[in-house]
Amino acid sequence: VKPPLSEPPFNVQTAHTHSTGFTGSITAMVRILMVEDEDSVSDPLSFMLTAEGFDVETAATGPEGLALFEAHGADLVLLDVMLPGMLGTDVCRAIRAHSTVPIIMLSARDDEVDRVVGLELGADDYVTKPFSARELLARIRALLRWRTESGGAAAHQDPVVAGPVTIDMERHVVEVNGKPTSFPLREFELLEYLVRRAG
Repeated sequence: VKPPLSEPPFNVQTAHTHSTGFTGSITAMVRILMVEDEDSVSDPLSFMLTAEGFDVETAATGPEGLALFEAHGADLVLLDVMLPGMLGTDVCRAIRAHSTVPIIMLSARDDEVDRVVGLELGADDYVTKPFSARELLARIRALLRWRTESGGAAAHQDPVVAGPVTIDMERHVVEVNGKPTSFPLREFELLEYLVRRAG
């Protein structure tokens, strides 16, 4: 059994929406994909993040999380390490093969080797359970802020635009006439190649 959060999420009465200040995306609201198989972790975190103004989508298995990322993209990924169907480290590797989206790994394993492996696979942060919900929120905000400042801006890829089609490589999002459209990974990469050639 995985350890729970070390503290409960914000109370309904004290939770509030806010402006995230993150501007490197097509849409105004920051979208977080959370891949976590324990409801005791994902439910309160999803509630808290939604109350804080984020758009949250959840997945309970590695393959489901990767499929959701390929279909809808994300501004940031919260990724558990021990997932059914596909380890979080493998999901991280697959996402990193074609996206620089910020990834925070969540794990009950606190060994230095596990942290190093996660970071070397491309994770931007590694948080061990049990953790403070408020601390995780602060880490999310800090990582999103970093993406808009000098260090993050250097790695940022501007969306590719060709006529009615807009491709955001970092978030793995395609919009046609302003409407999000799902593309599996191979079709996404082919579309990006064709749009860049056309430009």
